[in-house]
Amino acid sequence: MAQQEFSSINWPKYKLINVFREVFSNHTKYTFDPSEERTKIHIRDRSAIRLIDTDDRPIIAISRGGVRTHQRFIGDLKHIDMTTGEYQYVDLLETNITVNCVSPYGLVAEELSSIVWGFVKYNKPDIMAEGFVRMEPPALSEEQTIITDSDYQLVSVSVVFNLIYLVYWSRTPQALLLDQLSIQARNINQVVWDSTDGT
Repeated sequence: MAQQEFSSINWPKYKLINVFREVFSNHTKYTFDPSEERTKIHIRDRSAIRLIDTDDRPIIAISRGGVRTHQRFIGDLKHIDMTTGEYQYVDLLETNITVNCVSPYGLVAEELSSIVWGFVKYNKPDIMAEGFVRMEPPALSEEQTIITDSDYQLVSVSVVFNLIYLVYWSRTPQALLLDQLSIQARNINQVVWDSTDGT
C-alpha cells in the first residue's frame, strides 16, 4: 500500500471515501466516476455539500467525529530498535464516522442511506480488511433538513458507526519536539501513513 498524504488521525475518513467511491463505481443508478462531468454522485468529505448549490446530483459526504484513546493502550512500548536506539509505541484510537447522504430530494437521500447502511452492515469484514481493528454496527439517523449558505434546502440522512484503529509512533530517546517524532498509522502488515515532519 502506498504511503498517503494525510494525518494519522484522519486516515480512516479518507480511506472510507475511497471505499465508497469503489462501491458506487459499480452501481447502476448512482454511478460514481472520477470525472465531474460523468459522475452521477459526489463522494467527498463534508465540505462537498456546498456543491448542491449549483448541482442537484446527490452527495455522500463523510466526516469524522472526535478521537478517543483507550487508556490502557496509551504509549504502550512495543519495540526498541537496538541499531538506531529508536523507541516504537502504539496507541489504540476510536472514532465515529458519519456518512451523510444528501440530496435536494428526500426520497433520494433515504434510498442512498439504505444502500450505505446495508453495505456497512453486511460487508464488515471487507471494510475491516482496509486496516481497522474493530467496527461497531451502523446506526441510521432520522431525516434532517440542511439550509445552505445560499438558502438552498437539502435533505440529509446519515449512517453512523464507530471504528477502532492503531497508530504506531516512534522517537529516539533525545527527541522532545513534535517535528522529531515519526508517526505511523498502519494495519498489521501495511503502512497507511508515515510522517517525520509532524504535520
